[in-house]
Amino acid sequence: MTQKNPSLKELSPNVKQIIETLKTGNGRFVIGMRVSNITDTRRQELLAGQHPQVSLLCCSDSRVPPELIFDRGLGEIFVVRTAGNVVDDIALGSLEYGAEHLVTPLLLVLGHTRCGAVTAAYQSPDMPGHLKKIMEEIKPAIELSSTSVRGKKEDLVSVAIKQNVNRMVKIIPERSEILQHLIGKGKLVIIGAVYHMETGEVEFLR
Repeated sequence: MTQKNPSLKELSPNVKQIIETLKTGNGRFVIGMRVSNITDTRRQELLAGQHPQVSLLCCSDSRVPPELIFDRGLGEIFVVRTAGNVVDDIALGSLEYGAEHLVTPLLLVLGHTRCGAVTAAYQSPDMPGHLKKIMEEIKPAIELSSTSVRGKKEDLVSVAIKQNVNRMVKIIPERSEILQHLIGKGKLVIIGAVYHMETGEVEFLR
């Protein structure tokens, strides 16, 4: 049985602090005052190994670089990127590595506004080649949004972007016994967020 994520009030102090660090870094990014550590000294320190605080699944969109958005430096975020921030076996394996081997207590699924993959799944779900696999993963979010939104395309896509994030948060542990086990042991929390390209702000969905 899939373990349920704890509510925001039930999060451990450590995870709460990590989320606040991400929010604070995003605040600096929004006003253009980044202070992340990308120095040569930091690069040399990381030769011995990495100890990131958070694993992050996000879209491959070149306009959504997570380290910049959260003003994080070298070795602070373990990032897995796929179009539409969807998961396949390779992405799941990478997320398992982050959570189990690197012991990141937080897994953040980050979607973004104006997502081309979600828009394509709405406009042209029948795509060639391996693009079809991406569309198939996003299609359930489109269907869920269609039942709740009967307005403009832009409204439906905006809702579908959040639905897609929430769906990934739900299905990641359903597809991974390792991550499900870590959640059950209280060693991992999975949450979702959406990056608003228009403002630079990240909206946490819990």
